[in-house]
Amino acid sequence: MEEDDPHKLRVLFLGDSFTWGDEVRQEERFSSLLESSCGGYCDRLPPIHAINKGIIGYGTAQSFLQYLLTREEHAYDLVILGLFAGNDLSDNAFVDSPSGPRPRLIPCEREGRGEELCLEGMPVPPVVDWPEHRWVNARGGVARRFGWSGLIALASRRRAPRFLNERRIEDQMQEAQDAVPFPVVKRTSDDEIQDRIGQLVSILDALNRTIRGDGKAFGVLLFPSGQMHAGDPNRELGEYREIVDVLDRLDIPFSDYYAKTKDVALEDLFYGVYDHWRPAGHQTAASLLRPLVASLHAELEPDRSTVR
Repeated sequence: MEEDDPHKLRVLFLGDSFTWGDEVRQEERFSSLLESSCGGYCDRLPPIHAINKGIIGYGTAQSFLQYLLTREEHAYDLVILGLFAGNDLSDNAFVDSPSGPRPRLIPCEREGRGEELCLEGMPVPPVVDWPEHRWVNARGGVARRFGWSGLIALASRRRAPRFLNERRIEDQMQEAQDAVPFPVVKRTSDDEIQDRIGQLVSILDALNRTIRGDGKAFGVLLFPSGQMHAGDPNRELGEYREIVDVLDRLDIPFSDYYAKTKDVALEDLFYGVYDHWRPAGHQTAASLLRPLVASLHAELEPDRSTVR
């Protein structure tokens, strides 16, 4: 069955390496499990077609930009954002990343503009252009053992020839101008955004309004790091609680992974304190997502929420 089959509920997933499925096989990640578990009806849901657009290392801002740039590539009914409290706030706030400088969505008051958000750091200087990261099977044993994120970081230390960079920069700017509704401003500082929660509020509010403006439903899977789950949260626990409050305030439906799993042993869900989910962690995420997706499905227009 193709993704435009009216008998399937098409779910677009955004997020980082947890959503992408680092350290597990493709069929073990939560988006695939949700799809396979609803081959017929389950939890008031029709069969699901999962479209996984998770990208390793992405923060919330980059997931939003990816949605804007690629939303015409797939037919979909609703969007689920995987929001990782472990580093999404810092990914939004910092410029540097293993794969090069990030674009950032920043408060426009920093630029003396009236709009809520501005896009800075475009074009992004291309860094991962050499084929080292393509020589290893992303779903193979080597990648699962060492982590695909780490292999990408190693490959990112080499840069492409200047003429390739210039071509990619030209393509990026054209795509951004065509698809992004924010003013594109010149980066004037690499300093961290200090109000990380405030920045997240602006990003989530704009993403929610954009997706719903497209006639789609939107929800969030919020989850913690293994470090927080193991009882060593640093500042993450406080930020996690603030994110819950933000989602409630913005009236964005969400599943709270930590609230449902905080009494489960770390090793039953994660490979380690600083690692990704085991297959069982993805199974838990899929089970938490089913009622969320069912409620979002009910929000859709009657002619799309009824299987024909």
